Amino acid sequence: YDFVPILSGARSVLTPYQEVASGSDNAQFNADFGAALGDNLVSSESHARIDKTASVADVLPGGAITYTLTFTNDSLVAVGNPAFGVPLVVQDAVPAGTAYVAGSATNSLALPPGVSSLQVLYSADGGTTWSVSEPSPASSVTHLQWWLSDPLPALSVGAVSFTVQVDSPFSSASPAVENVGGLSFGGGAAFATDSASTRIRGYNTLDGRSEEHTSELQSLAYLV
Repeated sequence: YDFVPILSGARSVLTPYQEVASGSDNAQFNADFGAALGDNLVSSESHARIDKTASVADVLPGGAITYTLTFTNDSLVAVGNPAFGVPLVVQDAVPAGTAYVAGSATNSLALPPGVSSLQVLYSADGGTTWSVSEPSPASSVTHLQWWLSDPLPALSVGAVSFTVQVDSPFSSASPAVENVGGLSFGGGAAFATDSASTRIRGYNTLDGRSEEHTSELQSLAYLV
C-alpha cells in the first residue's frame, strides 16, 4: 500500500497489519506483525508561502480597506491534496473594528495555472461553522476561507482578496487595524502567516487650558 503524508512536518509510524483471516481458528498475520516499520517518518515542510497586503496605509473611519493574499509554491512539487481532503486553503478573519463588504471575497480571484476553481467558505460565528453561501447581512461574516480545487502546482502563484469597511465612529483602543492571513491544509491550523496593518486617521484636536493649569498661571502672576 502507499503511505501519503498529509500534514506539513507530520511525524508518523507505520506498523504491520493483520492479513485476511478465515475460519474461527485460522487468523493469519504477516511475518513481522508487531514490529515497527518506518519509525518517525516525517513529511518535509511545505514551501508554500503567503504575502498579505492592504490597499491603503491609513484610512478615515467609514473608509474601506481591501486585503490581498498572494500564495506561492516555491517548490518543484505540487502542494495540497484535495483527493485526501487536505487541499491548500487560504484563510483570514475580518479584523476588529471593521465589517466585511458583501461580495468582495469573490470579486478578484486570481487562479493559478492548473487550479480550476476556488471555493469560498464563510463563517458568522468565529469559525465554528461554515457555509458556502454568503450570510445575510454580509456584515455578520467573521472568517473566510478559500479552498483550492486542485493541488497548487510547482512554481505557481495565485491570489484572493476581500474588502472591509472601517467602523464609524472607530472605537477601538488601538489607532490601527491589524489583520493576519494564513495558509493551511484543509481546515487545520495555519502553517504560514503574514500580516497587514492600516492606521486609522481622526479629527481629534487639543485646545484650551485645564483649570489646574490656569490656576497655576494666576498664582505665578500674583507672585510677580
